[in-house]
Amino acid sequence: MPQPMKLAVFAGFLMSWVAGQAISADEGDAAARLKAVRDRIASAEKELETIETRQGSVSAELRRVEERYGDLVHTLRLLEDKTAVQARRAAESNRRLTELQQAVLRQHKALASLARSAYALGGRQWLKLALNIDEPGRLARMMAYHGYLNRDHYARLEALQKDVAQVRALQDEAAADAGRLEALRERIEHEKVELDETRRERLEVLARLREERRGKDAELVRLKESEHRLEALVSSLREIVMDFTASLAAPRSFARRKGQLSWPAAGERVAQFGGQRMSGRWDGVVIRAPEGAPVKAVSEGRVVFSDWLRGYGLLTIVDHGDGYMSLYAFNQSVYKNVGDWVEAGEVIASVGSSGGQVEPGLYFGIREKGQALDPSQWCKD
Repeated sequence: MPQPMKLAVFAGFLMSWVAGQAISADEGDAAARLKAVRDRIASAEKELETIETRQGSVSAELRRVEERYGDLVHTLRLLEDKTAVQARRAAESNRRLTELQQAVLRQHKALASLARSAYALGGRQWLKLALNIDEPGRLARMMAYHGYLNRDHYARLEALQKDVAQVRALQDEAAADAGRLEALRERIEHEKVELDETRRERLEVLARLREERRGKDAELVRLKESEHRLEALVSSLREIVMDFTASLAAPRSFARRKGQLSWPAAGERVAQFGGQRMSGRWDGVVIRAPEGAPVKAVSEGRVVFSDWLRGYGLLTIVDHGDGYMSLYAFNQSVYKNVGDWVEAGEVIASVGSSGGQVEPGLYFGIREKGQALDPSQWCKD
C-alpha cells in the first residue's frame, strides 16, 4: 500500500478515536486534539518526503560514482591488454637488436680478417707477384678480389647499422608508448581511489538516512517500487525483443537446458529464491563473490538492458528467446551494450556492490514471460 494511503488510514483511525472521546469532552478540546493529530500526520508526511528527496539525491550521486568506477575498471582491463602487447613487441625488438648487433660484430671480424690478409700480402709477397713473369695477371686479380670483398663487407655493415638504428628508434617509440600507458594507468588508479572514498561517504550517508526512516513502511514502498519498475521493464523488454526470439533455434532452446546451466559466478549463495528479505521474498539468488570477479552469461542470447537501476545497481539483462531472460545485478562494471549477442560462459560483467549493497555479490534471476523462476532448478551445482 502506498505511504500516503497508509497515513490516510492511520489518520482515519485516529480521527475516529478523537471523535469517540469528544462525546464526553468539550467540543473545543476535541477540535484541538484533531488539529494536533492532523499536524502530526502532516509533519510525518513532510519528514518522509524530505528523507526520500535526500535519498534520491544521494542515490543519483552514487549512481554517477559507480558508473564512472565501472568505466575505469573496464578501461584498466583494456590497458592491461595493451601493456601485454607492448611487452611482447619490446621482447621481439630486443631479440632483433641482439641478432643485428651480433651480425655487425661478425662483419667487423670479417673486415679485420681481410685487413690481416692484405697485410700478409705486403712486402716481399707483392714484389714476388709483380716480378712473376709466368703469372702476370695474378696480382691484378688478387687486388681486384680484395677490393670487391672490402666493398661488400662495408655495404653489409652499413645496412646492418641502419637496421640497428631503426630497431632502436622503434624501441624508443615503444618506451614512450609504455610510459604514456603507465601514466594513464596511474591517473586512473588515482581516480579510482578518490571514487572509492566518495562512494564510501555516499554509502555512509545513505545508511544514516535509512536509520532516520520512520519504521519499515517507507522502506517497503521503496522496495516495492523497485520491484514494480523491474517487472515493468522486463515486460516492456519482452515485447521489444519478441521479433528476435524466432532467430534462436529450437535445438538450442533455453527451456531444454533446465538443470544443465552453469552458475554465472563462483561463490556461496547467501540468499535463496523465495527466502525472506527485509520486505517480501527474494525472486532470485544472491551469490557472495570477491569484488571484480567475472560474471558469465548462463546461456547465449541478446543483451536487452545494460545500465544502472535503482535497487539493483549496474544491471545486465540477457534475452534467451521464448520469453526467457536472465538478470545479473549489483555489478561493479558491465562489459556489454544493448544489442550485443553473447555466448554461454562469456564474461559480461564483474562482481560488485552497486545499488547500495553492503558487501560485494551478484544478484542472479531468471524470468519466463515476466514470472520469476528458481535459478537453483536451472543451474547445476
